[in-house]
Amino acid sequence: MSINLSEVWNKVGKGWRHLNEQSHNVQNNIKHLESSIQHISPPTRIIDWGPGGGYLSRYISQKFQTVNTIEFIDICDDHFELVRNTLNSIPIVIGHKFVDIDSVKINTNPDLLIAYSVIYHMPSIKYVTDILEYWNSTLQPKEIVIRNMFNKHNNWERKPNQYSVGNNFLRGNLISLEYFATKMNNYTFIEKEKIQNVKHNNCSVDHIDMKIVMKRK
Repeated sequence: MSINLSEVWNKVGKGWRHLNEQSHNVQNNIKHLESSIQHISPPTRIIDWGPGGGYLSRYISQKFQTVNTIEFIDICDDHFELVRNTLNSIPIVIGHKFVDIDSVKINTNPDLLIAYSVIYHMPSIKYVTDILEYWNSTLQPKEIVIRNMFNKHNNWERKPNQYSVGNNFLRGNLISLEYFATKMNNYTFIEKEKIQNVKHNNCSVDHIDMKIVMKRK
């Protein structure tokens, strides 16, 4: 079964229009991001992969008065205007529509890549692997800040016909932390902290919500 990701995520985007900087989800992410960015250097150029409303990259730019460029990558058409409005104080904001890994045409070696609550939404292990290998070997950010749900043991992915808007907030995969580290082998963990254990009725594996900071070796 072929998944039309743009169609799925455009539906998600319509459902998330009510989210704003004061919503519980955004404030929860900001709380955990606050401790993570204590480990990073002041960035000038940020890549925000799956930015939602752009609130987290704006938060980083407000904490570090060094940011002059934010590029964001998203698959949801509805997010582009929202993100640009959120980041209207940033001198340079560039949005990239994600179709597949070959469609990504951005300059490499940014100071910071942020991907907060993004990886586990991806629809398959192969999809995740392609992106991790791109980050590790091609994009090559100096530092990475992520939040993700990891499987406690082996990799797990949802069956394609079950990847839908209402299914566990689109948990498409749960890779193990070991698998993630293997694919990101050009990086060293600076922070690796468990936020919580997670259990969902229609997700067949227990998983761990973690925040991670990495620096390029």
